[in-house]
Amino acid sequence: YLSIAAYYILLAIMRFSLLYYSRSNKAGDDVIAELKRFRFCGALLLLMNTALMGLTFYRTIENRDFLHHGATTTALGLFTLSLFALSIINIIKYRKFNSPILFAAKLISFVSALVSMLSLETAVISRFEYILGERWQRIITGISAFSVLAIIAYIGAFMVRRGNRMIKALQAEN
Repeated sequence: YLSIAAYYILLAIMRFSLLYYSRSNKAGDDVIAELKRFRFCGALLLLMNTALMGLTFYRTIENRDFLHHGATTTALGLFTLSLFALSIINIIKYRKFNSPILFAAKLISFVSALVSMLSLETAVISRFEYILGERWQRIITGISAFSVLAIIAYIGAFMVRRGNRMIKALQAEN
């Protein structure tokens, strides 16, 4: 529960940080400030990855899943698929706007969709545990969790690296 709490707290900090900035500033006005928020969110994604590693350890190594009712699993599946589809559509849609704040918000939504997809997978696997053996459950969950953690680490590192590069380039121009 501590890992889940840390994940949601860091997710809330990132989203509120972007929301606070976008409420007081127009997108594209101060690109360096936007890039600093972009970089900050990338660093928090890397920190969030640590919390997700704890959750992954709990689920795969300790082999403890959160059991869900069938209706809850179905609702989680519908929510996750719609969240995942919307996050991909929004990343494509908002790339044409040259705003690091909007791009960061969409990347954070994509990361949230990936974590929801991982939760859906573990819920479905634990719901139908009689089909797969315990060994296969651990293998499948471990591989997908490693993949999600690697993607999140890449996105976080990308955000930090791109933010640093663009800030240096803009400061060199000025």
